[in-house]
Amino acid sequence: MSASEGMSLTDLVDEIESKPIIHTILNRLERELPEDLQYHSFAHTQDVLHTVLQLGFMDKLPRRDLELLAIAAAFHDAGFLERKDDNEIIGAEFARDAMLGDGGYSKEEIELVFQMILDTTVEATADGPRQVARSRLSGYLLDADLGNFGRSDFLQKFELLCQECGISAEQLLPGTLRLIEAHSWHTPAATNLGQRGKKENLLRISGLIDAVDQTTEDVRRMEKGLTRVAFLAKVPLLLNSSLELERIIEVATQQLCEQLRAEAATVFLKSGKSNELEFWVAQGERSQELKGMRMPADQGIVGWVLEQNKPVLIEDATSDKRFYSVIDDEGGFTTRDVLCVPLTVRGKETIGAIQVLNSLNHLFTSDDLEFLEQFSHQAALALENARLYEELQTANKKLHELNKRKDDIITIIAHEFRTPLNVIQNSADLVADDSLNSESREQMGALLQRNVDKLTSLVVDIGLVGKKAKSKESLPELKKETVSVSGLFQEVHAYFEEAVKQREQHLIIEAPNPNVFVEGDPHLLRIVLHNLVANGIRFTPNEGAVILSAKSSAGLVTLFVKDTGIGIEQGEIPLIFERFYEVTDVLQHSSGEYEFQSCGLGLGLAAAKKIVEAHGSK
Repeated sequence: MSASEGMSLTDLVDEIESKPIIHTILNRLERELPEDLQYHSFAHTQDVLHTVLQLGFMDKLPRRDLELLAIAAAFHDAGFLERKDDNEIIGAEFARDAMLGDGGYSKEEIELVFQMILDTTVEATADGPRQVARSRLSGYLLDADLGNFGRSDFLQKFELLCQECGISAEQLLPGTLRLIEAHSWHTPAATNLGQRGKKENLLRISGLIDAVDQTTEDVRRMEKGLTRVAFLAKVPLLLNSSLELERIIEVATQQLCEQLRAEAATVFLKSGKSNELEFWVAQGERSQELKGMRMPADQGIVGWVLEQNKPVLIEDATSDKRFYSVIDDEGGFTTRDVLCVPLTVRGKETIGAIQVLNSLNHLFTSDDLEFLEQFSHQAALALENARLYEELQTANKKLHELNKRKDDIITIIAHEFRTPLNVIQNSADLVADDSLNSESREQMGALLQRNVDKLTSLVVDIGLVGKKAKSKESLPELKKETVSVSGLFQEVHAYFEEAVKQREQHLIIEAPNPNVFVEGDPHLLRIVLHNLVANGIRFTPNEGAVILSAKSSAGLVTLFVKDTGIGIEQGEIPLIFERFYEVTDVLQHSSGEYEFQSCGLGLGLAAAKKIVEAHGSK
């Protein structure tokens, strides 16, 4: 006979609950369950018992099956009377013992109830976590056990489960969502009663997860923002904590990389009056290699930022037409995404830029760019203050030293002009003498020409670095062409071949790649190298060496003139490019062209500096 015949659901529930086997366990659960069970409480057992009878009643199950379902529901959480772990197997064993003690149930019925209770265990399956029905009636118990999936009180029950487990809702929500998504109703009655409610609960959980994710993201951003504000607050103290500004900037950029979670960062500074940028400070694997390197100021993303005086965020550098790949190609680095901002002092003068490369979080954001801009304002001010202080110190030293030597300069200039004039005068007198033969006249003529050339060179040097040297008109007009560096070195070597032979020295050319070329005025570039090599010869003892070499990197060519000579005192280096300045004492002055420690007007290096700057370099 089916359950619906001649009996209401309420009467059926009352009758089955009054059976001793069920009544006894319900009494125990009401009195003895631990108080910390918020979800798996006596109320939950009652709810599962009533629900499983309702489902069976609706599907018109036999009266005996309803009784077996009621026993399984009453005992399914009885294991909590002993312990939380393995409560299903304990509850199943309690039910089996009770049914054996009652004596009114067959072995098959006992095993059926046993299996139903075991099936309430949540298992990991290929379709996600779920309960698996392994007996013909297990589906009804499982649908009743998870009946709140389809009811409006689901979130209240979920909160009780969180309290019981000691886990926050934020932690438990994702797993619960997966469990409900993988869940399917086993019985027609449960599908009819709970499917719509289950869909509504899925939407509620998804909404809660989205809200939690957004809240978590908001909290994370707030925490990151506070950390960055604290960092920016201490930057002025850090940048002004020492006169060793380069080291301070290195520390600051290292912390900047940590704040932005970036692979590398570089501070570029404009290189004096030249059209070049210097890698002033670098962070990352190539920091030591890049430090001091130069690149054209009008190239790359940095060049664009300086020209436009605007910040930029680039997500894919290699696909950006402004990207200057030469440095990556030379160093084996791979640039992905870029932040770059100008270093602008008080909103006016741009002195360089800061570039940050390769976010370790995936990609840089507009918040990252804004943060870098805020950092750049403080860094630019510190760098400019340090530059002004250094320039003031250098200017004071130059003024002091040059003021001390002004009388010496006048003496040297008079000496430099007097010597060739005396030679010219004496040679002219001898040439006028009819007693000289033709060979002697030729020798005198050659001597006259050399000293006239020397006077001419002095006049050119003085004009080049004289009072008008600050105006472009004082510089010779550049006649640029493509110049082979190797060929230039060979010409210089030929010019000084006799001089180094007389001094028993070696003029060594470390031959650059024959394909290295520069754009410049070949005549003026030869003057630069002549002045530098001549200095090297003069201040290098006999049997020493002067070395010419070149290096091509980052789109620029660097020329080197090195020697094994006596060197220059560190304190003198800021002054050696000043007009009329000589490191040696005036009393050691000699008009000899290449004798050891001989010197001239102190114009050679000043002239070389002006020529190089006229080429837009340094």
